[in-house]
Amino acid sequence: MKKHYPIRYVFIIGLFIAFFLDGSISLIFSHLLFGNFVFIPNLTFIWLFLGMYFINRTNEHIEMWAAIIGLVFDLYYTGIIGVNVIIFPLAIYVGKKLYQYLPTNVLMGIVSFGINIVLINMLSFWLNRLMHVTNYSGSYFIVHAMIPTLIFNLIIFMILFIPVGVLFDRIE
Repeated sequence: MKKHYPIRYVFIIGLFIAFFLDGSISLIFSHLLFGNFVFIPNLTFIWLFLGMYFINRTNEHIEMWAAIIGLVFDLYYTGIIGVNVIIFPLAIYVGKKLYQYLPTNVLMGIVSFGINIVLINMLSFWLNRLMHVTNYSGSYFIVHAMIPTLIFNLIIFMILFIPVGVLFDRIE
């Protein structure tokens, strides 16, 4: 008999809320976020990462959900199928490997998340560059897109880390 974990439902609902907030934040604040510098909100990946970090104990198959939401993300937002389907599960895999070797505390969570955001943005840029979707130079991308995106997402991650951890602990 299959056990029902309430955390599973909270995770899935939160994942889709984060997915729609990604687009909403980009749309509503585009005049602020997309000036000379590009701040790309990665709320969907933040939720995936926090799920991997906090509910890894119940084996929720975060990589599978990362691939599913990556496909939906590609279909809904980018129109290029394959980029986030590959990148999200790969980043979760890297996060799980870092989770095994680093101590589990707030600082190491921030470091691991930062590594994953850089990985996601660099791979996304490289794949988009490979498919001739973008014409940014590497240095322009790093200075005007990746660094501001990293800072923006690290701030959001630090704000959400403790409350989401408490939420997942209470539900489990």
